Amino acid sequence: MAPGFSTELTVGWVPRDPDGSLCCQSAEPRPRAEPVSWPCAPPRPVKSPRSRALRGDQVGFSRGAICPLRASADTSPLPADTSGENIAESLVAEGLASRREGIRANNPEQSRLAELEEQAKSAKKGMWSEGTGSHTIRDLKYTIENPRHFVDSMHQKPVNAIIEHVRDGSVVRALLLPDYYLVTVMLSGIKCPTFKREADAPEVPEPFAAEAKFFTESRLLQRDVQIVLESCHNQNILGTILHPNGNITELLLKEGFARCVDWSIAVYTRGADKLRAAERFAKERKLRIWRDYVAPTANLDQKDKQFVAKVMQVLNADAIVVKLNSGDHKTIHLSSIRPPPAGGGQHSGC
Repeated sequence: MAPGFSTELTVGWVPRDPDGSLCCQSAEPRPRAEPVSWPCAPPRPVKSPRSRALRGDQVGFSRGAICPLRASADTSPLPADTSGENIAESLVAEGLASRREGIRANNPEQSRLAELEEQAKSAKKGMWSEGTGSHTIRDLKYTIENPRHFVDSMHQKPVNAIIEHVRDGSVVRALLLPDYYLVTVMLSGIKCPTFKREADAPEVPEPFAAEAKFFTESRLLQRDVQIVLESCHNQNILGTILHPNGNITELLLKEGFARCVDWSIAVYTRGADKLRAAERFAKERKLRIWRDYVAPTANLDQKDKQFVAKVMQVLNADAIVVKLNSGDHKTIHLSSIRPPPAGGGQHSGC
């Protein structure tokens, strides 16, 4: 394509469920709110159903002509099945969008948009209301001065939220409602493969990092969820994301996209045993990150799995030194447990 040229794609229609309701929802919002911008951004607690019109399902497009930037483009015919809702018309009709300046083509599509825009203006809808919709601007809070105090103030109760961004499979950016705090949340108890970032070098994903990110994105991005803020460690907020279809933490483990991490599993409030069981499920089936997993006792001889010995020394709560009948000494660590740190303290908070 020649420099300075672009292709315009116009959303033409959206499929409906058999009951007539829209079966998809809207795309990711712009970071800065403008008057009347948030009711049509994905999903917000608003009255208009247009806020959920383009997300998560198939849509039909009409392709405009290739033309110089900022120039008008004639619209080609829509797909044969146009029984769904025309999103452009719906947004203009609700006063959530206006016709683009400079486009005054004499065709049925533009004539229809002009008619709907005049109706919205007459009814003072959306941006045409008194005050130009300034009352709809959200007061987003991008920073929290004391994360520890903020987490404690939630008392580990579920908070309504919308997932705005997925950094990797186990780290998301969420908008907490109704106060519009934008926070980064690490899933308690697990860690997914990440993307390594080095100065002046392209981002390099660890094995299955992209797949884990997509797994979380396809289920949570721009979805209405509830988040339990459970702890704060070195300014990082730890939490659990609850969705009507399941717990993403357990699903990531069960599908082999994540592993349990001891330092944060202690603050997980939904049952650490469930996480261990989900991880064990993936290990036994050698799913994804466990594709090369070998059970610790798989290569042991039968005589080494069970023997009689004398305890000679207790190293700490989970490790002992024993003396075998042959006179050799062996250090043994108890499985499935971890003793407290030598200092006896907890991990420091924020």
